[in-house]
Amino acid sequence: MIDTMERVELSPTQMAAAAPVLELSAWCSSRSKRAIDVIVAGLLAPFAVIGVAFTALVSAMSFRGWPFFLQDRTGLGGGRIRIIKVRSLPRDWDPTVGKHRLQEDEFSAVSHFIRANHLDELPQFANVFAGSMSLVGPRPMIDDVLELLEDDVRDRRHAVKPGLSGLWQVSTMGSLSLDECPELDLAYIENASRRVDLCILWWTLTRRQVDSEFLLQWVRSHNVK
Repeated sequence: MIDTMERVELSPTQMAAAAPVLELSAWCSSRSKRAIDVIVAGLLAPFAVIGVAFTALVSAMSFRGWPFFLQDRTGLGGGRIRIIKVRSLPRDWDPTVGKHRLQEDEFSAVSHFIRANHLDELPQFANVFAGSMSLVGPRPMIDDVLELLEDDVRDRRHAVKPGLSGLWQVSTMGSLSLDECPELDLAYIENASRRVDLCILWWTLTRRQVDSEFLLQWVRSHNVK
């Protein structure tokens, strides 16, 4: 008997079907995660309201204009969501510019303070209560930043609700580079759990930055579904 091997040509549809499938953690869409979102957001809401009022006042006085503006971003399933932000840049700056395009020395002291402490994101607690965002998940990016990611990465990020904070945000590279964002976000999506969410929330509240390599190893070892 002679063994033969034939080369088989796959159609684009067949190749797509043969591609690795994202192992989505059941936690990401669980009722327990939603319950934690509502409970923790409710506990933090009074502090968030005070923070928003303070930041809005500082912004209005510094930039001489209405401190709030709306942005459309991409959420679960690729749908569009609308978020509220506090202005952290002068009125003649494009408010949708990504932080990867801004140099730290271009910030005023007020801009740096608001952005470094993520105070401009506090109004997004409203999105958590509305259910269009979660406390923890991949950040909803503006379109020009989203376009820098590969199509496959974008699709996978949109398999879950976007979050106020995530692995990338608490990493040492979270405010400096997009390079590690895809790997960290996908690691969260595949391995998210109650413990992972609570740790990310704690690191966010305490402003702790964690080494990116450690985060990847840690989240993959705590993949309790």
